[in-house]
Amino acid sequence: MASKKATALNKSQAIRQALSQHSNKAPGEIARLLTEQHGVPFSPRKVSSIKSQLNKQKRPARKPAAPVAARRTAAARPTSSRSPVQAATGGVAAVVTNLQSYIKRLGKADLHRLIDTL
Repeated sequence: MASKKATALNKSQAIRQALSQHSNKAPGEIARLLTEQHGVPFSPRKVSSIKSQLNKQKRPARKPAAPVAARRTAAARPTSSRSPVQAATGGVAAVVTNLQSYIKRLGKADLHRLIDTL
C-alpha cells in the first residue's frame, strides 16, 4: 500500500481557516477561492456543511418549550372568583353573564371549540 504524504492537504481544515478569514462570503465563493488557491477541487456543499457544523458549536443549547398552559396570558384566565358550580346555582342570569364574559375574553369561536371538547 502506498503511504500518504506528510504534507497532504486537509480540506476540512482549509475550509475552516477560510471560513474564519472570510466569514462574510458565501460557500460557493469560498469553494472557488480554495480551488484556485490549492489547485484541488472544493465543493460548495462541503463548505456549507462545515459552516453549519461550526455554527452548531457556537449556539447554546435550546431550552425546552414551556407547556401550553404556562404560555397562556392573564386575559385568557377567568377573573371571576365564583366557580362554575356557584354560577349554576346562582340561576340562569349568572350563567348567561359568565358566558358573555367568556365570549369577550376568549372569542366566540374559541368558546365553541371549548364546549365541543367538553
